[in-house]
Amino acid sequence: MVTKKNVIIPIYGYALTIIIFDNWEDLKNHVPDHVFESSSLGVVLNDFGRGLVAIQYGAESTIAHESLHIVENIWRYIGYDSIEGNNEVGAYLLTYIFEQIKKVYDKHRP
Repeated sequence: MVTKKNVIIPIYGYALTIIIFDNWEDLKNHVPDHVFESSSLGVVLNDFGRGLVAIQYGAESTIAHESLHIVENIWRYIGYDSIEGNNEVGAYLLTYIFEQIKKVYDKHRP
């Protein structure tokens, strides 16, 4: 089973597809074939200005891990280099992304 939601990250205009899945094979119709070269608890795909994050239900801590990858993808998309010693902007963005993923995660019930 898959639970899916599309969101736009405000300010940055980054389109993000969030997928929560039960089994790795559930992603077959949602991600490119090359993703299946190895299984994982989560994956982030990025295509300039849009991305996809997929997280296996039951691996809740993976949300934080994958959220950081999304933040880094957004920084590359907008051409931003984080300021050493001042990660507040990134921390707020990471929190927002985490919360968006967590909402979908909480709606998913295998």
